[in-house]
Amino acid sequence: MWNDPIVEETRRLRDEYSARHSYNIHAIVEDLRQWEHEGFPMPANIHKTFQPTVLPVATLRQDEENPYLIGDI
Repeated sequence: MWNDPIVEETRRLRDEYSARHSYNIHAIVEDLRQWEHEGFPMPANIHKTFQPTVLPVATLRQDEENPYLIGDI
């Protein structure tokens, strides 16, 4: 049977998470409820972190050999 590395990593992380709670389902559920209540960690300033970059628009120049040649920006 073929082993998928993503599935293997997911299972490893699941096992590590369960081991932190001694494989106790009640402790795992309580931890997940706490995460749900507190929220997940986010970057301090998400607007600065994910600032889009504006790229210049290329202009078309007319050329006798190739009328659709893109000129200098």
